[in-house]
Amino acid sequence: MSCCYLGVDLGGSHATAVVIDIDGTVLEKNVIDIHDRSVTTVLPLLTSLCSTTLGKFSLQRICGAGIAVPGNVDPTKGCTRYLPNFGWLDTVPISAHLKDSLNLPVTVRMRNDGRCAALAEYKYGVGKNSAIFAMLTLGTGIGGALITNGKLFDGVSFDAGDFGHHVITSGENAFPCVCGKSGCFECHASAAGLVRHYNRLATINGTTVQVVKNAAEVVELVRARDGLAKQAFDRFQDDLSTGLANLITFYNPDTIALGGGLSQAPEVFHGLLEAVDRKTLPASRGKVTILAASLSVDAGAIGAALLGWFYPDEDVQA
Repeated sequence: MSCCYLGVDLGGSHATAVVIDIDGTVLEKNVIDIHDRSVTTVLPLLTSLCSTTLGKFSLQRICGAGIAVPGNVDPTKGCTRYLPNFGWLDTVPISAHLKDSLNLPVTVRMRNDGRCAALAEYKYGVGKNSAIFAMLTLGTGIGGALITNGKLFDGVSFDAGDFGHHVITSGENAFPCVCGKSGCFECHASAAGLVRHYNRLATINGTTVQVVKNAAEVVELVRARDGLAKQAFDRFQDDLSTGLANLITFYNPDTIALGGGLSQAPEVFHGLLEAVDRKTLPASRGKVTILAASLSVDAGAIGAALLGWFYPDEDVQA
């Protein structure tokens, strides 16, 4: 009887559950919308979603299970610490809830969603055979993870990999961040950061004369040879190269994958490596590959499913 793995990705607007085999093939997938982010609503929704996804599988085939969540977690206790976008500021024991409500024969392991996406990309995507692999997801913010010797680098409080919150600039040009600081990498070099650069340049005497809603609009304007968009994109790419150069200086990875919708725009990579090289130490130049992540939007759920495979002996006091 072949092993299967259950993975859940809890997002702000929806949750995805998959069952995969060890080759990463998605055998079953279901998605459910989330309209109410309260704990009392979300936990039963997750149980229902997983129950539906597991419907045709014998529980004895489930050799591992995991959940990816958008915030800080304590994997040793199987609980969230804080999920600010959900308003969950206290611990929520999701692992124990899913294991008990689904009667699973395995522990439900947990990591941040960016870490789970990186695990999937490392095993099945562009991170294969990488000794030191870093992944950044360029979205509303910048999620991230570092994998060394086949394991996530968690840090002492399981918070390592939050590359988006290291400061790359200060002063009047620094955008304010929801974390309370200003000039964070993610405020300047995420998809939302590209929009901020454009709208700042499009503002005259306090009035924005031309508004864009998302990064895709800026990219289309760049392709149409719009001068304002090109200037904004140059600022965005300069900030992106600064953050990547810092990451290389800190960790010296051999591969960096960029995920998120913006990473699919070839313009992001035009001249990027050259700009990064100008900002790194000579010993690191030419030693890193920077490329787009290759997996789909299911990467978070697939990576969550792999937690049981990557961490079969991790002790969870759920």
